[in-house]
Amino acid sequence: MAEPSTYDLLQKMTELQVEVAKIHERLEGIPELRKQADAAEDTANEAKALAERALAELQKEREEARKAKKERSVNQRWWIGTALTIIGLLSPIIIRFYF
Repeated sequence: MAEPSTYDLLQKMTELQVEVAKIHERLEGIPELRKQADAAEDTANEAKALAERALAELQKEREEARKAKKERSVNQRWWIGTALTIIGLLSPIIIRFYF
């Protein structure tokens, strides 16, 4: 194989210089990308903390709703029991009076 000419070598050197310049340009952008990545990570951490607080609040509200439902059920049973007791006590009096 024949040795490359000076022109070919200069052309290859120019191509290499262009590639090195591109790589250098990309490397200069890395600190900025790191800053952006750090900012994105901070934002993600804040969003995670906010989501965790919202989840805890939602679970608390759900538990309070369960307790309120149970309390309403107990109150409803109490009213039904009271009403049935009153009807049970008054029915003999009403039956004797009207029949």
